[in-house]
Amino acid sequence: MKTDLLTAEVTADSFRQHRTDFLNRRARRSINRVRQAGRPATTPPRKLYEHRILHDFFKQDPGPESRPKDHERDRKVVVLQKRG
Repeated sequence: MKTDLLTAEVTADSFRQHRTDFLNRRARRSINRVRQAGRPATTPPRKLYEHRILHDFFKQDPGPESRPKDHERDRKVVVLQKRG
């Protein structure tokens, strides 16, 4: 009996890049929601490295500001419109 094997290669670099792209898309949605609704938006809990990616993304956009909302391991990011 012959079986065909399928091999796949997974690299951590490509995973991280895909995850970063995903988080940046989510961050963009949060920014749009804040601009449209005029109310703060909160992200779901994220791992520490994802939390940093989100904050870095928000720093690049002059419109919103982000603040951490940490409750032990429950790391969320609150997106607000800048004042002033």
